[in-house]
Amino acid sequence: MKKNITEFVLVFSILMPLQAFALPIPIFDGRADNKLRKISAAESKSVEAAVSPGAKRQWKDTCDAAFEIRSVCDGAFTKPGSRQSAFLYSWCETGHALGMGGIAIMENGKMVAHFGYDAGGEYDIARVADLDGDKMDDIAIVGGSTNQGYTISSIAIIGINNGAVKKFGRFEVYNDDSGVDEKVSHTYAWTISSEIQTKSPIFYKQKFKQTGKTWVKSGSLTKSPGEKDEVTYLAIPAK
Repeated sequence: MKKNITEFVLVFSILMPLQAFALPIPIFDGRADNKLRKISAAESKSVEAAVSPGAKRQWKDTCDAAFEIRSVCDGAFTKPGSRQSAFLYSWCETGHALGMGGIAIMENGKMVAHFGYDAGGEYDIARVADLDGDKMDDIAIVGGSTNQGYTISSIAIIGINNGAVKKFGRFEVYNDDSGVDEKVSHTYAWTISSEIQTKSPIFYKQKFKQTGKTWVKSGSLTKSPGEKDEVTYLAIPAK
């Protein structure tokens, strides 16, 4: 049975002191299922009201608005020690797992940062412990889709610094081909670890294979720089 993504990430984030580590520390578990925390109606309206002016200006000629909050995580993303929430939202869809979306960072009911991008099936967002020593939490954006019997998920790991997005790379975290042929299907997941609190964190992947309801390690922990994140995260001003 899968675990809760947010619970997994927060346990390691809370228990870890903010200092350099000699060993890779787990920051994301591809076996996990995220359980979205409850978002109040007032909170949702506040986010939509904050996002809409900039999003309309940015995408007015692209598609009709169909705002939806996909997920949220809490942490300190733009200011050390702050209490903020990062909302992953979809603004509109232009095709299968395609459209426009963004991330809105809210603090005390006000938007303090807003980034838009060409969306590609992103559905979840999770807090990641500070990777590069800037004393701010980083973010994992989870995306994926099911197509022709294959279900694949990956994460883009980013941070926010000086009003811009810092990209750490993309990593595959789940792969299931049971929709092709159940008799010879395979389900794999990966945990992502990092030597955190360095300017250039080094990432590692551990592969797991699902056998029945059990996940079994497949191979050893290996260094993985990840794939290049080709997404352009555009800062969208509030006015």
